[in-house]
Amino acid sequence: MLSRMGDVKDTVESICQNIGKANYLIVFLLIALAINLIATVGRIVVDIFLKNKDKGIHKANLITSKSIEVQKDVYDNIFSLSNFDVNQSQELFDEITEIKNKIKKERIHFDKKLFKIAFEALDYFLVVSTDYSKKDFKFEDEVMMLYAEQYRK
Repeated sequence: MLSRMGDVKDTVESICQNIGKANYLIVFLLIALAINLIATVGRIVVDIFLKNKDKGIHKANLITSKSIEVQKDVYDNIFSLSNFDVNQSQELFDEITEIKNKIKKERIHFDKKLFKIAFEALDYFLVVSTDYSKKDFKFEDEVMMLYAEQYRK
C-alpha cells in the first residue's frame, strides 16, 4: 500500500510540476497575444494616418491642377486680345470684361503677383480699346513674359 501511496505522491508531484509549466505557457501565450494586439492596433493607426495623408495630397493635387488650368486659360485669353484690330474695339472691350470677371471669380487660383500682372495686361488692353494708337507690341510681349514666368513658379 505504501508503494501505491508513493505512486500517488509521484503522480501528484508530476501534475503539480506540469501545472507550473502550463502556467508559464499560459503567461507566454498571453504576452504573445498582447504583443500581437499592440502591433495590430499600431498598423491600424498607421493605416489611418497614411489614408488621411493621401487624401490631403490628393486634394492638394486637385487644387493645383485646377489652378494651372485656370491660369493657363486666362493666359490664352489675354494673349488672344492682341489679335483684335482697331475696328473691333467693342468686341475687345467685351472680351476684357469677360476675362476680368473670370479672374475675379477664380481669384483663389491666383497669387498676388499673377493677379497683378493679369490686371496690368487687361488695363493696357482696355486703354488700347479706346485709343488704338497706344498699342505697344513690346509692352504686350513683356507683360506676357512676366505672366509666363510667374505662372511657372
